[in-house]
Amino acid sequence: MTTKTYGQKTKKTLNYRLAEELGKRTRDFLFLTGTPHDGDDFKFRNLLKLLDPEVDFDPSESEHSFGKLILKNRKSQAIGADGKKLFKKVQVEKITLSLLQNGEAQFHDALKTYLREGYDVAEQDPSNIRNRAIGFVMTGFQKLATSSIEAIKKSLQKRLDLLESQDQWADKGKRSDLHKPFVGKELEMLRDLVNHPVSKEAKWTELCRLLDAITKQAPQEKFLIFTEYRGTVAFLKRELESRYGDNAIVVIMGGMHADDRKGSIDKFREDSSCRFLISTEAGGEGINLQFCNIMVNYDLPWNPFRVEQRIGRIHRIGQKRNVQVFSFQIRNEIDTKLSDSHENRVENAVKRLLKKFDLGIEDVRRQLLGFAQEFINYEAVYQEAIRKGNTKESEAEIARGIEEAEKAFELAYKKVFRRATAPFNPERFQSLNRSGLKLEDMRVWLEDYLKSKGRKLMWRADKQLWEFLIPEKIKHLTEKKNVIGTFDREMAMRHPEIELLAFGHPIMDIILRSVFLPNKDGCAVLSKPGNIEFSAWLLMRKDETHMGDSAFDLLSVRRKQSGWELIDGKPLEIPDDLSGAIDGNLYDDLKSEIVKFLEDQDQFSEVDFLENKIYWLACVF
Repeated sequence: MTTKTYGQKTKKTLNYRLAEELGKRTRDFLFLTGTPHDGDDFKFRNLLKLLDPEVDFDPSESEHSFGKLILKNRKSQAIGADGKKLFKKVQVEKITLSLLQNGEAQFHDALKTYLREGYDVAEQDPSNIRNRAIGFVMTGFQKLATSSIEAIKKSLQKRLDLLESQDQWADKGKRSDLHKPFVGKELEMLRDLVNHPVSKEAKWTELCRLLDAITKQAPQEKFLIFTEYRGTVAFLKRELESRYGDNAIVVIMGGMHADDRKGSIDKFREDSSCRFLISTEAGGEGINLQFCNIMVNYDLPWNPFRVEQRIGRIHRIGQKRNVQVFSFQIRNEIDTKLSDSHENRVENAVKRLLKKFDLGIEDVRRQLLGFAQEFINYEAVYQEAIRKGNTKESEAEIARGIEEAEKAFELAYKKVFRRATAPFNPERFQSLNRSGLKLEDMRVWLEDYLKSKGRKLMWRADKQLWEFLIPEKIKHLTEKKNVIGTFDREMAMRHPEIELLAFGHPIMDIILRSVFLPNKDGCAVLSKPGNIEFSAWLLMRKDETHMGDSAFDLLSVRRKQSGWELIDGKPLEIPDDLSGAIDGNLYDDLKSEIVKFLEDQDQFSEVDFLENKIYWLACVF
């Protein structure tokens, strides 16, 4: 979603033009990106103009200052209500393996000879479209070879079938698109490669060793395994099923129906016997697997940032253990040299940036790799090295790209993110946590609220969910007629399609907001009084941040002979014998006393009572 300048001309991408049109028709805009500023001030300024056409790039804090439009979140600094970090640690172990001398190394030698022949043909006349096509095919084979023997052999077989079919047409006098000087030799080499015996593979042997070691300590441990190719998915699925049973493996691949994809995730999560999820890049984004903490990159993409995206599937809020990542790589001259060159330059850049900015190492590395995508075409860099058979020019391209990414990082953090960190008030969340407000309290409150409106909170045992009809007095505020969901946070995390009936749920918020209106219909349910001492919970709305966020808290009130006592953040336990009907006179007396007490506190705006029960909602604005 960018604009680019060419001399005096400005070119807007279609996405940018779409955003311009949407901006005329929408009240709110939220842009999500890993690299808002890639070092190009012109593109960055125009991006922010989509959010605010009057954006001010002057350093002074004006009403339209660009700094007010940006919230920068950092994983390493995210803290939960308990004051602890939300994200666990990530440990990545790169395992470089040598080819086995049992046919595997010999197969790769033969494949290297075949690829060299193909590249030679492609380079004879690069302007020829068929030559370029052959070069493209050879590059694809080179990448497949780093995944698995099965994946590369399947593709070689398809190429062989195609060429044999075209060769038959040529023998019949039909036109053939094959390059005649290469076709005979290629057919012979392809047949040899497809029939070349390989008894074991280094990566599969290492995976078995790894699984055995971990399973010995944790028999039910789950594993997320990534590969780029369907052929390798089929190989892994077959071999793992032979070791662990047909029920132990599920897969995610491109083209899967959404229901099938969800079914794989649900089974991986819920079924203790299902220990492996094998995924192509189709699972690299958009899925939450924080119940699993071990990931294996069976093969590595050329773009390292895609590995970060893979890790993000399990390194998420809700992950209770440290994340362990194992990345397999076959030792070969080109891939190893380029990978090592890239890694060394990234690490050096990270060290330099850490000296300049007060940031965590993982935040710097992740952001730097995000910037690097803007300056390095990884596919082209690797293809060029493979085509030429050396890495000299590709390493130089990587060096330039990392250098530009480092500059972009510095520019972004000096000009953009210096004062643009998302506001966070841990004291507020700690106060909420201390208050003892639980979702069960919400359920109890909602149940009594619905009763007062002629509705009922119903338990659907078949679905293990709660359901209620929208009360008449607020049904004009929503198109929904009923709500079905859970008060169980863990269930909602396991099943994202199930609605969590908590603060933030649209209908729950409508109900809560309705009780703040002048003609409010609802109130918070409290305990019932005893003879001498009365304890109660107050549901309080607080505005504590400059962003206008609202929080809900619980307070306690105790009535002693000497008067009322407000106990902040420490709800009192209600004795079991505080039950039964409330005497009318006592009710009126308590009501007047409580109202006076709350007014004296100078922090509560309204107090509300319902028939024969004491209820109230205390608000702070």
